[in-house]
Amino acid sequence: FYGLDPTGKKIAIVNYIPAALTRDTEHPFSQPLNTSGGWYWLDQNTPFVPSGDLTLATNTQIQQVLANVQSLYILGEFYTGSDRGYLDNVVLTAPAAPMPTITVANAEAKEDIGLIRFPVTLSAPSATPIDITYQSTEIPQNPSSATGGADFVLITNTLHIPAGATTAEITIHLIDDSLIEVDPETFRLLLTVSSNAILNQSSVIGTIIDDDIENYWVWAQSHGLTTDDAPDLDFDGDGISNRMERLLASDPSGFQAGDGQLVAVAGAESGYQRYEFRLQSGPRITWILQSSNDLKSWNDDISSIDYFLRRDTSGPALRQLMFEVPVTSGSQKFWRIQVLAF
Repeated sequence: FYGLDPTGKKIAIVNYIPAALTRDTEHPFSQPLNTSGGWYWLDQNTPFVPSGDLTLATNTQIQQVLANVQSLYILGEFYTGSDRGYLDNVVLTAPAAPMPTITVANAEAKEDIGLIRFPVTLSAPSATPIDITYQSTEIPQNPSSATGGADFVLITNTLHIPAGATTAEITIHLIDDSLIEVDPETFRLLLTVSSNAILNQSSVIGTIIDDDIENYWVWAQSHGLTTDDAPDLDFDGDGISNRMERLLASDPSGFQAGDGQLVAVAGAESGYQRYEFRLQSGPRITWILQSSNDLKSWNDDISSIDYFLRRDTSGPALRQLMFEVPVTSGSQKFWRIQVLAF
């Protein structure tokens, strides 16, 4: 193959076939156009000399010639025999397209978005469909690992990439909670691919950014707290952390009667005490009524607690509870509300 380089200089790659061939016998052979084909490098400054004095061509040099081919010479001859060196059935065959390489990128998203998207890129279109199997998992021994089933959905699935496509994406569902997580959490996506493609990596990392911390700081600043008043601190010293003050819709900057406490009110039936409790309204905040006889162990089995729920209403901002419990009833001497965020 003779060609020209970008400057117009003549360049070529040549190949020598072994000389020890049987006369009057057809000798089919093929030569791949890469470094495994035994091609030698020539340019206009290199005289044409026996192959032993030439340099084997690199893939880059071979491609440089093939990118601008000017002529092709095929020489084959015997000095004896009936065909006198004639050639027959010379065929140039295009090589099979290389398998595309797949790159899956790391991804991050806020948990309230609901989805985290991992971009998938192919180095070239594939003539056949490609299947990528992915599995979302926790990262063992990593303190910042997200929790499967609580922060993200644990799933094993397959992404189908149709023939001819060069981009796709893998999506994993996130689970939005109301817990304040100062640091991002991560999980791993394990990857495998069908045999007609090559993966650049066997896993990627998904990073979940907490949205509740932003909402917490907006709330904290509106009550006079600063960036030094972290969610787990107790600004007013009333025994309730700042994060729980927010969930209870109470004032974090000064203790007030009823903050985080059951408040006794009148109107209960004989033998019962009526209580009220208020907490921030929201789909991710709930409560459990508990009883105790010694303030050490607490019972939250509702079916075994003798009480009446008189009111459980939710307004735009507050949820109001009113219930009645027996004044004296065996092990049910003390009562409390446990507020949960999920």
